[in-house]
Amino acid sequence: MTMRDRASGIAGAVLLAVALVLLFVSPREFHLGFCAAFMVCAVLGALLALGLVGTDPVGARLRREARSQARPGLRLAPDMPERIFRYGKSPAARWGSTIVCLVLGLGMVVLGVVSGWSLSGGLSERLVLAAFLGVFGLFIAWYGMRYNQLFVKVDAQGIEARMYFRTVKIPWEEVVGVVARHYWLIGWRTGGVLPIGTVYWVYAPRTKVNFTHGLESVEELTALICSITGLAWQ
Repeated sequence: MTMRDRASGIAGAVLLAVALVLLFVSPREFHLGFCAAFMVCAVLGALLALGLVGTDPVGARLRREARSQARPGLRLAPDMPERIFRYGKSPAARWGSTIVCLVLGLGMVVLGVVSGWSLSGGLSERLVLAAFLGVFGLFIAWYGMRYNQLFVKVDAQGIEARMYFRTVKIPWEEVVGVVARHYWLIGWRTGGVLPIGTVYWVYAPRTKVNFTHGLESVEELTALICSITGLAWQ
């Protein structure tokens, strides 16, 4: 991997280090500037370090290899039926998760309003707390509603994934690589303890889609992708 490929990961590590420093040097009393700086550095640093935003070094490598190597031919039936895979083991499980998120999210909004109105302290501190709880609660409620709409669809044309913030479709002939990343609570992708789960990535020259182990019949979907593209999961 080149230094350019690692740029996002390095930037993420730097931001996480800055967040750690801010955590140790923050004043005892609440300070909005320190709180905002810590949240921005911690969240953006984690996203960059995990490769969820910015340059993905694995994707960059796969795209370079695809330009220089012959790709395996597609093994695709022209009358392949459309298949849709959703999260949750059943519609009832999906709606259950959505309802739980809605209840938690709206509960946090109410808690924010009550806290901002009734707690002692300065007006600015109460407003910041109320705004934080309200925004976070609305995000949880939106997350639950969006979760019920996520899917991965495969058909004779390609693979399409509706994710939280966008919908991406990749024709089969543009797939350059498939990668399964295993995440652990303690450890790294190659091994550890307390596994969190697996995220599957399908790469094209200019975009990518991902889905997790929580998708229904995920083993069938991953095998189907390998069978069509002729690519093995890395």
